[in-house]
Amino acid sequence: MEFFSERFSESQLPKLRRQPVFAGLEDNEIKEFIAHSDPRYVELKTGRILRISPELSNTIGIVLSGSCHIYSVDYDGGRILLRTLNIIDNSGSLYSMLDFENSLIEIEAVEPFEMLLIEPESVLITVPEMAAIQHRMAVNILGTQRNMFRELVEHIACLSQRGIKDKILRYLRYQSEENRSVEFEIPLSREEMANYLAVDRAALSRSLGELRADGVIDFKKNRFKVLDTKYFKY
Repeated sequence: MEFFSERFSESQLPKLRRQPVFAGLEDNEIKEFIAHSDPRYVELKTGRILRISPELSNTIGIVLSGSCHIYSVDYDGGRILLRTLNIIDNSGSLYSMLDFENSLIEIEAVEPFEMLLIEPESVLITVPEMAAIQHRMAVNILGTQRNMFRELVEHIACLSQRGIKDKILRYLRYQSEENRSVEFEIPLSREEMANYLAVDRAALSRSLGELRADGVIDFKKNRFKVLDTKYFKY
């Protein structure tokens, strides 16, 4: 991991300008903030994993390219998928690691991936000459965090279901609502879905098969179709 100032150039401004956190800022203001905050730069190839050290556990991550999974790791090595981030969905391009000071956080690249890690203090502790820029960014962060918290609440709702089938149906209902369709593609592999729902991979596959046999859902790989919405009882 290196500091972004070591590789920053004018050619990267269009990429930064697309990020929700910099919305409403001019190029010179973005450059001023980069010089002020000197964020860390993360670049990972597909499948590579970076473990976030405790001192960086509350940083703000901005996806510049590609996509990744964010995992919480317990002390036995078990992983729970917190969120998938990508550059396509702007609502997901900003992610605060919150304050997982007592947890281990891992970033796994789904595809070649770039991210900036910004110290929150560089936004939240006002410096007179940076005040206008910091205020604009704070407003942007608040707007983006609304989406993040909504997704976290939904994740907790999935995990709170007692049975595996109930967890699956809760997750599929959310995906159906997000896509405004009973037919949709989920962004997770089976292994990732098992991690997200905190269930055994084999038990997940078995429960999916039973739901299909019962005529509740149909699926092919990541493409799902809900056949009977009465099971969305939440």
